[in-house]
Amino acid sequence: MASPPLSQDIWKLYGFESNPFEVSPLSLNSSLLPIPQLFVGHSFESKETTLITNILRSAGGARFVIEGEIGVGKTTFLNYHRFLWYSEAQDKLFTPIREIPVSPDWETKDFILNVLDALIHRIYLEKGEKFILKNPLLKEILLLTKVYIRSKLEIQASAYGFGIGINRPGDDLVHVPDVPEYSLTQYFRSLVEEIKKFGYVGVFLHFDNLELISLKYPEKIQDIFERIRDILQIRDVYFAFIGNLGFFTEIINPLERVRSIFFGFPIQLPSLTLEEVIKAISLRYKVLAIHDSFINPFEDQFIEYLYHLYEGKIRFIMDALHSIILYLPMVSPVTLSKDKAREILRGVVLDKIRSSLRAKEQEILNIILNYETFTNTKLAKELRMSPQNVSNYLGRLMELNFIYIVKKVGRIRYFKVSETVHILKESSQKTTTKSLSHFTPSKRQEQILKFLRITPKASSKEIKESLSCSKATVLRDLNVLIEKKLITKYGTTRNAYYSIIAENSKKKK
Repeated sequence: MASPPLSQDIWKLYGFESNPFEVSPLSLNSSLLPIPQLFVGHSFESKETTLITNILRSAGGARFVIEGEIGVGKTTFLNYHRFLWYSEAQDKLFTPIREIPVSPDWETKDFILNVLDALIHRIYLEKGEKFILKNPLLKEILLLTKVYIRSKLEIQASAYGFGIGINRPGDDLVHVPDVPEYSLTQYFRSLVEEIKKFGYVGVFLHFDNLELISLKYPEKIQDIFERIRDILQIRDVYFAFIGNLGFFTEIINPLERVRSIFFGFPIQLPSLTLEEVIKAISLRYKVLAIHDSFINPFEDQFIEYLYHLYEGKIRFIMDALHSIILYLPMVSPVTLSKDKAREILRGVVLDKIRSSLRAKEQEILNIILNYETFTNTKLAKELRMSPQNVSNYLGRLMELNFIYIVKKVGRIRYFKVSETVHILKESSQKTTTKSLSHFTPSKRQEQILKFLRITPKASSKEIKESLSCSKATVLRDLNVLIEKKLITKYGTTRNAYYSIIAENSKKKK
């Protein structure tokens, strides 16, 4: 069999320069996906844009939090406003190329060094090496943060008062000096003043990676804010932190000293509307189109389906669209219908689950698909397992991004099923005649069907007792039979009962 052409042309076949479904946030320095042309939604009349604009219009600096659910576009939103104030504002704010990722193990020194690193790197890219070497302050900070291009570094740091050795070209290791916290703070203040000499009125810093860290290590994040409180008050610096819904209430509010220096409310970012999501994708098509014509990979009806499936979270929508394309055979590209695309996506999700989860883990995932949110205790009771064992399974599911922590109340963690497996929750999804003809019930599923023919209305408890197996196993098989339109479920969760679908029952007789 001849191999397919091994060239990087998958998107060129559709008529695009690159992947239009890139899930990374739009950034300040992308030439293929320029943020000023592709940003949609959150108009200047919206509450969230009004708030961030007025905060940044207030001279002297500020501290504020942007909250929102995972995947709604918080980083892109903040990057867009950083772009506006860096490139188009009358009073410009200097800002690094990228957001600064926070680590739960940061000390105050780590925080300042990461800020210095981000700022000096932007100055280096904007002004060049010669400009920095002529400025003693910038040169010291560049050496300190190790941003300098080592292949061109032929100086000794001791010449600038550090008393340490910097390797010559060809070496890899650079030893970072142990600079006192006070000195680092002074470097930061001095750098801000130096940047203002370039024509900027201040500095705009964007801190990311707080969503999952704050849910997993809330005490560590609070410790960081307590330690850096004085740093956050350096004049003419705007500190923006991105977090999950409830971040401000759960992390900032309890810290009275920290709360007093923050803008009093978080800026909460809603999801884009369906029309805005479709517009965002259409703009990407146009910007990346090699010529005037291109092949639209998906019907808009499928994008609408994904919008409702993922509750408007654009990151998950883009990820699903990209995954489907990668699963297509090497044939001429076509516009996929809603039904065909949904069928492929379901297969993608099932393949991932089967290849990465053991039988018991799949069983637990099938059960929690029925929950909006759940806790370790609730699941342990349902499964009749010890909380410790359930915790191990949940850790594995979190590691694979099948579930995530949605909130934490005291020591109790509330979990939610990840959007990537939401398609498996569709018990009412229509099953085609072809797929039904290829479905063969397992031995246990046949036993369930046989029992339901004798007992037309049976609870899961009655079915479990008839088969002498666990409730979790029965629920998993019942969900499969519901999905295949062989049985149906009536009643509430506590008083639910199951029956053979009439049409199917007649056929079996």
